[in-house]
Amino acid sequence: MKKLESYINRPILWKTEYNDGTKVNDLFIGAKVVDDMLYDFAYDRWVDLEYANENCIDDRYIFSEEDIDRIEFDHYGRPYIQETVGKFMLPRKTRYNYTIKN
Repeated sequence: MKKLESYINRPILWKTEYNDGTKVNDLFIGAKVVDDMLYDFAYDRWVDLEYANENCIDDRYIFSEEDIDRIEFDHYGRPYIQETVGKFMLPRKTRYNYTIKN
């Protein structure tokens, strides 16, 4: 398992569920580690190592550094980038290569 410091400035899926049952997914960017917790820039949200390890999106999806500020999440927690013509779902990283023969 990685150290918590390795998640600074990396995009993490932030999941929130409100009392009325509404679920919201947002982007969390950690800025500082204090007492085994990673805090964001505003110092009002935090994650621990286990949560960061399970929800860091750059381990599972392909995107560029310029796209980080444009990443949004659908209600299933899947990351996408909103374009003028529609949503561009981020492709998943795979550990294997395959071809399709027609």
